[in-house]
Amino acid sequence: MRILQISSARSIGGGERHVADLSNELAKRGHNLFAALVPDSPMRGELSLVPPQNILEFPLRNALDISTAVKIGKL
Repeated sequence: MRILQISSARSIGGGERHVADLSNELAKRGHNLFAALVPDSPMRGELSLVPPQNILEFPLRNALDISTAVKIGKL
């Protein structure tokens, strides 16, 4: 299964910890995981089992960021 996790987090909290743990476990089970993160996201270091080439950076300015949504949609 191909799975995309999207996080605009600029710090690590409970929700981000959950996304990282879930992503790593799904990758360990053989799923094809991708992550869309803001540049310099602390999440990058938490996604230890997600292949580095599957971690992509986008501006993710807010929920109405149409240009980034279009780019992510092309994945």
